[in-house]
Amino acid sequence: FTGNLGARGGIDVPFALSKAGRATILQISNARFPGASIRGLALQRADATLGLALPAVDIYSADLRIAGHDVTAAGRFGNGGQVRVTAGDLDLAALRAAGVPISGGRATVIADLDGSAAKPTASVLAALAGARYAGTDLGGDVGLAYDGAAVQIRSATLTFGGAYANATGAVAGLTLGHIAPRYNIHAQLADADIATLAHTVKNPLRYPEGTLEADVRLGGAGATPSVSGEIRVPEGSLNGLNFNSGRIGLSGTAAALTARDGRLTVGSTTLDFGGSASRAHQSVMLRADRLDLSDFNDYFDEAEVLAGTGSVALAFDSTPRALNTSANLVLRDARYRRFDLGSVDARVNTVGTTVRLQTALAGTNGRLSAAGSVNVPATKPLRDIVRRSYLDLNVQIAGLDLGNVLPAAGVSAPIFGFVDGTAVVRGRYPALALSTHAALTHGVAGRVPIERFTLAATAANGRGRLTDATLVARGLTANVSGTFGLRPQDAFDLTAQASSPDINDLITVVTGKSPAVKGTVATRAHVTGTAAAPRLNGSF
Repeated sequence: FTGNLGARGGIDVPFALSKAGRATILQISNARFPGASIRGLALQRADATLGLALPAVDIYSADLRIAGHDVTAAGRFGNGGQVRVTAGDLDLAALRAAGVPISGGRATVIADLDGSAAKPTASVLAALAGARYAGTDLGGDVGLAYDGAAVQIRSATLTFGGAYANATGAVAGLTLGHIAPRYNIHAQLADADIATLAHTVKNPLRYPEGTLEADVRLGGAGATPSVSGEIRVPEGSLNGLNFNSGRIGLSGTAAALTARDGRLTVGSTTLDFGGSASRAHQSVMLRADRLDLSDFNDYFDEAEVLAGTGSVALAFDSTPRALNTSANLVLRDARYRRFDLGSVDARVNTVGTTVRLQTALAGTNGRLSAAGSVNVPATKPLRDIVRRSYLDLNVQIAGLDLGNVLPAAGVSAPIFGFVDGTAVVRGRYPALALSTHAALTHGVAGRVPIERFTLAATAANGRGRLTDATLVARGLTANVSGTFGLRPQDAFDLTAQASSPDINDLITVVTGKSPAVKGTVATRAHVTGTAAAPRLNGSF
């Protein structure tokens, strides 16, 4: 019933017995507890005078000193009597030794014990003031009553960093000798500061603001209590992104929790969401029928990061034997930073163990299309999903404008031109089969015009071959060929050759100045090893 109290140390209790009519008088004077503690709280001294006239016990006086504070008791227990136990002005800093992370503060506890040894009853009042938890002010009070079978929560309030919570209800099934708790508790939370809560639980949210409200009912029984209710965020912001009308409903237990009917409004966009989580089942749903990406721009430190309107619907459901997904994203006039995506149409759905996908982007910066499937494992599909899934993908790129794509991807390089290409990928990583081809037209690298750049590669069983990588520019011809692996630790074996029929023309184009030299140049390099330990041999 009590569990592990964490008690340790010795007991030295001198006592005396005497007879007074029908009662036996027990006197304990200056009892000591060498090295004794309960959950880190030091037991220091005890004194008591008791009158034993069973089934009643008269407590004329009793005092226990624990962690520098006195707990006193007096009264009659049994035969209709009542014992009052008081612990006043307790310094809560002593609780840190018991693992309670509270600093400072004072508490007062008053308890009245009634009933009999077979069926005790009690009422308890406790108050807390001036405490701090995780650097935040903490206070509250509680009133409890125990009738021998259930604990009634007559009132319970808690203040934490400006938030206010209260609870009422009962925990039944607490008869001595037959403990089988059943819960019926209603709790409410108001004005909880999101930034304070995020700091308390060490959640790295970026500059959260706003308040949180909750209305929750705790039910169920035993070691598996259930919860149902709603959490609301009337308004708030995250890194400058304002939102309002947030809410989510909760139900279930710690082992199987469901979030339902979630809703949050950001600008003109309303997001609907939900999900569930248990050991055997996980699901997530997100939907916005009218989506405006510009509503989310205030989250970013730079301006005008996103643009585009449309809709999105995502669903994910996983069990040990199945993975079901569906996703539909449709956008018009979409843009990411300076990169114009144009129209976007992406669709994903699951048929059995096969996830089929189809994506198309078309804008002023080029067109991209991808189609194919991913066959996920039939059992425990999320376990090592990259290595256990079979890929069958086909990607095509047409007219991709590097002058806009590279800066949008964070690559600062003076490379311009248009790329066309295809790629086919099949198999399981790293034993993939690959076939790809790409070509750059109207290219410029710095000051150097590029007449032609082509790239072709294949792979089988995880080993790739670079069949063609040729660059033809003014005053320079270069090509690379060889083999490589698909993992970072795999070895490569590449040969590069470059030549220039007029070195003066090449240097003039690159630097803008003529060195007034004549001649030709030809180089050859052989690179082997791994990315961590490359080896180079070359010649001129």
